[in-house]
Amino acid sequence: MKAIAIILLALLSTQSTTTISVDPAHCVADFIVGFFQALGQDFKVDDILGCIGNAQAIYNLILKTISDFEHLDFKNVLNVIKAIEDILDLVKQVLESVKGCSIIAPEVQKIL
Repeated sequence: MKAIAIILLALLSTQSTTTISVDPAHCVADFIVGFFQALGQDFKVDDILGCIGNAQAIYNLILKTISDFEHLDFKNVLNVIKAIEDILDLVKQVLESVKGCSIIAPEVQKIL
């Protein structure tokens, strides 16, 4: 349950972060920084920015997951389970996209 709370915090931190840039890679890096801040790590966007693979697809997935979560019917248990699965899939894909990044790779391997 703690892991789900951390993931939700990361999603919410992405949504509340004021980012002037709409560059998908920058937004994904911002999401990753928020995710690891929730875990107590202190990475900077610039540390991760050059390491992100498939940024546009990850960015679209982040936006879709946030939108789906905002419109979730919490009374329907199956929908809640599906939403949690979608969040976990999102995090896995985001982490897979940066696992080759030397500065963050050790932390990514701990999670994957």
